[in-house]
Amino acid sequence: MTKLAPFLFWKLWLAVLSISVLVVIAKWPNASGEDITHSREFFQQDLRSDFLGSVGTVFYGLIPNGFFSWYHNLLLLQVLFTSVGFYLIFKNRTFAQSKIRNVSLLLILYFGIILGAAQSRDGIMLAFSVFGIGLFLASKNVKISSLRFAISVVAWFIVILGFSFRPWLSISLVFIFLAVWKIRDQNKSISRFVLIGVIFVLLSSPMIIDQSTKKIWNLQDAYPQQIVMIHDLTATYCWSVNASSVKHAAEGLSALTTNPEALREICQFFKPNTWQAVSGFIPSALPTKGMVAPIKLIDLNDDSRYQKLQEEWFHVISRDPFTYIQNHMSFGTQVLISGESRNLSVVETAQALLEDIRLETSFNFLVSIFESPYEIVISLHLLSPLAFLIFLIAVYVKDRKLESQFLRLASVRYAILAFISWMALTILAFASDNGRYTYQPVFFLYLVMLLESIKLPTEYFKKESDLNHEE
Repeated sequence: MTKLAPFLFWKLWLAVLSISVLVVIAKWPNASGEDITHSREFFQQDLRSDFLGSVGTVFYGLIPNGFFSWYHNLLLLQVLFTSVGFYLIFKNRTFAQSKIRNVSLLLILYFGIILGAAQSRDGIMLAFSVFGIGLFLASKNVKISSLRFAISVVAWFIVILGFSFRPWLSISLVFIFLAVWKIRDQNKSISRFVLIGVIFVLLSSPMIIDQSTKKIWNLQDAYPQQIVMIHDLTATYCWSVNASSVKHAAEGLSALTTNPEALREICQFFKPNTWQAVSGFIPSALPTKGMVAPIKLIDLNDDSRYQKLQEEWFHVISRDPFTYIQNHMSFGTQVLISGESRNLSVVETAQALLEDIRLETSFNFLVSIFESPYEIVISLHLLSPLAFLIFLIAVYVKDRKLESQFLRLASVRYAILAFISWMALTILAFASDNGRYTYQPVFFLYLVMLLESIKLPTEYFKKESDLNHEE
C-alpha cells in the first residue's frame, strides 16, 4: 500500500512563491495586452463605449498609474490573486509519495500562474476564479457556520466578478460551482429550492453586473455583438451556395460597407479565423498593409444600422440553418485545436546572446528558458480541447479502472459539463480562434482531476484506521 504524506506547508509555499516571482520578473518588461489597452483607451475617451465589455472597460480604465504603471499594478494584482488562490486550494491536501502527483502539482502551478498573469480578460477571469475557488475550498475549515457561509458568498462573488468580463459564459459557471461544491462537500447535498436559487444567481449575476456597470458609468452603445454577426454574415456571403442566404448576407453587410466595391472585394479580405480582417479594427489583420477594409464598424449609438444588421443576421440563420451550422462546424475545428501558435523565443534569445553578450540579452535568454515549457505546450496545442480529449481516452484505455476513480465522480462529470458548455458557447460566439479562449476550461478539468486524485487528511486517516482494523 502506498503511504500518504502531507505536502508540507513550506514546500507548497516555496513553490507558489518561486513561480509567482519568476512570472512577475519574466512579464515585467512586456507591454500591456492589446485588448485591455483598447479597453482602457475606450474608458478614457470623452464618449466611453462598451465595445470590449462594460466591466473590462471600467476595470482597466480605473487601474491607477502610481509608483508603478497601471500595467504593472495589474500584473501584480493578477499574480497575487492566482498564487494565493492556488495556495488556498492545495494547502490542506495530502499527496501520495508519487513523483507523478508532485510533478503534476508543479505543472498546475506553473501553467496556472502564467495563464492567470496573462494581460487579457481571460487572464483576469482565471485569476479571480482561482482565488474565489481557493477561498471557497479553504472555508471548509472554518468552524463557525455563519462565518463559513459569509466566506463562501464572498468567494463566489469574486468568481462571478471574473465571469462578468465575459458574461455569456455564465452557463459554464453553474457547472463549475457544482464541481467545486462536490470537491468541498462531497457527502452533502443541496436542497432543490436552494439549488434553483444558486443557479439563477450564477446565470444572471455576470450580465447584471455588466449592464449595471454600463449604466453607472454611462458607457455608450458600441454593439459588441456586431463582430459575431459580421463574421457570420461574411462567412455565409463568401462560402454559401444558397443564393437567398448570400443575398440576405449582402444586405446585412451593405449597411457597413466603406466603398461601392466593398462587397466585390470582401471575400479577398475574409479570414475564417478572425473577424478583424474585413473590418480593419487592427491594421495588422488586413491581408496587405495599407489596404482599406471593406467593412466599417457601427458608430456609437447608431441603433438603426445595428438593427438592420441584426435583422439580416437572424433572417439568414432562420432561413438557412444548415449553412450556419456548417460554418460553425468549421469554426469549431479551430476551437478544438486552440488556434494560437507561438515561436520558441529561446532560439532567438540564444542567437542574440551569442552575437552580443550584455545584461539585457542575458536576461532575455534566462526569461525565455523559463517560458519555454509554456511556449512548447502552446505551440504543440497540448492545452487544446482536442489534446485533452485524446489524453482522457488514452488514460482510460490504458487503465480501465479509471472509470471508478474519475469518470463516476460527480465533480469530474460537472467539470466535463462545464468544459462542453464552454466549448459550445465559444463556437456559437466564434469571431476569432485565439487559443486563450479555451485554455481556462481545459485547465479547470486538469485541476479537478488532480484534486480528486488527492485525499483529504481526514479521509486518509479514516482509511488507514479501517485497514489496520481489518489486519
